Amino acid sequence: MNRLVIALLIVLLGVSVCRAADSLSDLPQKPFLLNPLPGDYYTGGAEKIEFKWRPQTSASGISDQYDFRIFKGSALNDENLMWEDTLEGDRYQYNMDSERFQDNEVYTWAIRQAHDDSTKSDWSVVTFRIIKK
Repeated sequence: MNRLVIALLIVLLGVSVCRAADSLSDLPQKPFLLNPLPGDYYTGGAEKIEFKWRPQTSASGISDQYDFRIFKGSALNDENLMWEDTLEGDRYQYNMDSERFQDNEVYTWAIRQAHDDSTKSDWSVVTFRIIKK
C-alpha cells in the first residue's frame, strides 16, 4: 500500500513538473543580438548605427513588438537611459544617427520581445564602445 502511494505521488509530481515546463516555453525567448556586438564598434564614418537582432519564436509565435533601449555607459538605469522606443511588427533592426554617440565612449543596448498577451522576454543586452574612424 505504501509503495502504491509513493508511486502515485511520483507520477503526480512528474506531471506537475512537465506542465510547469510547458507553460515556461510559452514565454517569449530573448532576441538574439547581431549588431553591434560586445567590444569596439567602428562606425567607419557612417551616418547611421544599425542595431540588428534575430527574433526568437515561442509557442505563441514571433513577438508582436520589441522594447528597445540605449544607455550611456554600462549601467542599465534611468540616469543613463539615452533612448527608448517600442517597435511594432516584424521589424528586426533600428537605425540611429551616429552623431548621437561620442567617440571612444561606452554604450549599452537592450531589447526584449513582447506579445499582445503582455508576456515579455528577459532583456538581451550588449555593451560596446564607439570608435569613429
